[in-house]
Amino acid sequence: MLAVLLDAASSERNEPADFVVRPGGSVDYASTSGTAWLALGDFRSELARAIRALDASAASGIAPPRSIVLERACASWVRLDGAGGHASHRYLVDVRAPTAPGQHEPGLTVTQGRVAEYLVAGAKAREVATACI
Repeated sequence: MLAVLLDAASSERNEPADFVVRPGGSVDYASTSGTAWLALGDFRSELARAIRALDASAASGIAPPRSIVLERACASWVRLDGAGGHASHRYLVDVRAPTAPGQHEPGLTVTQGRVAEYLVAGAKAREVATACI
């Protein structure tokens, strides 16, 4: 799962989106709603960075996390292996907006609420710590 918290200002960006991404981070395919996500600030570069990191950890024999914390969404991914070996694989990435960005339980500080959002999105403790520093 790739975690990113979305700006809810645009309903198009709240639509689930799918991407096919090369190991280097370039997007081969974006669903119709994915186009709005790609136009969102640094989303394209954050997605590319996350996929490069996933690919590097997999290539080094480390099991990559199922969630990645980005900036504005929750996403899950799966590796698609082609017949041509390492160079032919892609990542299928499904991106979704969190159900209630910025909405926290009463009494939580802003930082506590942000940590809660990351955890609900499936982030690992190290990812939360890195994102919330």
